[in-house]
Amino acid sequence: MKIYHIIFNSSHYYWKRNLYVSLAVALCAAVITGALIVGDSVRYSLEQTARYRLGTTDYSITAGETFFTQNLATKLNNDENIAASAVVKLQGSATSQGSKLRLNKVQFIGIDKNFNKASSSDYFDSIPAGEVIVSQNVALRLNLEVGNFLLLKIEKAGLMPKNTPFVSDENQYVSRRVKINKIADKEHLGRFGLLNSQTAPFNIFVPVDWLNKLMEMDARANLILINSEKRKEEIALKLQKSIRMKDLGLILKQHPQKNYWAISSDKVFIKDNVADKIREIFPDSRQVLTYFANSIKSKKNSSPYSFVSTLNNDYVREDEIVINSWLAEDLQVKTGDTLSMDYFSIGLLRELEEHSENFIVRRVIPIE
Repeated sequence: MKIYHIIFNSSHYYWKRNLYVSLAVALCAAVITGALIVGDSVRYSLEQTARYRLGTTDYSITAGETFFTQNLATKLNNDENIAASAVVKLQGSATSQGSKLRLNKVQFIGIDKNFNKASSSDYFDSIPAGEVIVSQNVALRLNLEVGNFLLLKIEKAGLMPKNTPFVSDENQYVSRRVKINKIADKEHLGRFGLLNSQTAPFNIFVPVDWLNKLMEMDARANLILINSEKRKEEIALKLQKSIRMKDLGLILKQHPQKNYWAISSDKVFIKDNVADKIREIFPDSRQVLTYFANSIKSKKNSSPYSFVSTLNNDYVREDEIVINSWLAEDLQVKTGDTLSMDYFSIGLLRELEEHSENFIVRRVIPIE
């Protein structure tokens, strides 16, 4: 018997079993092929979504509510393999048609001339003063066209964090009437955003210098966008080499008469991690916190509005205070007398609560 007779007879005899096996193989092949097609489609969709959100941005440096100098991005741009853009990103709202239409949770993005490197187009080449570029979804929600006017209400930002006791709750927003220069669709970074969200953010792009002027800041940013083929570790090393004290809002002053240096912050308070690093480098350094007292009282007199600074624990106890000769004369006190100090602290909902503490005068020092 020839081989093809054997194959034919075997197939004829086992035709049912072979049919089931063939159907099972076809079904598995269909499932695997479908999964590959769906997976490829999902991957393509995710890549497209990421491109719409980030453009050609590879890395970002964020500072939250705090700000650094735009010069930091300029120094990163000195590397020919790094394209960096300094950005100010704030929140607010927008209204149109005489406040008939309103949109909350708007993302205001102050951009510089290098933002085109993130969008890989010249769409954001120049925005005239008093004009803005709005994302397509903002234009649809507020029924806007190029040339229309829009009222912006931008949440006020500054060098001092909003939870600082010295920041007032009043005038927390800045309002401006602007003209629509362009409408950015998804191909022109209209959906720009760092958060991985399926919902497109409401974006309004403005010149970063104009936004800095509104916030009464000088060449500041809270976000840097970076386009580079370098690895994350190389970017971090370049940043570490480029950053200076001024970029972080730290001020270094020398006091030659007293033979010491002082580091302070334009944000009033130095962050804990920065203070820890300073103490690590200068173990003999001393931390000083200066606060505002509403009044300092003795049994005979009261002095309003005084600045109170901290001393080392080995210099005074917790219940002791050192005062200068002017305050001692004004309050008519001497070493060993007791003073009462009234001051504010932040309570619930940032309400100021007045407290009072008693101190024993440890020393009276000359005012000079």
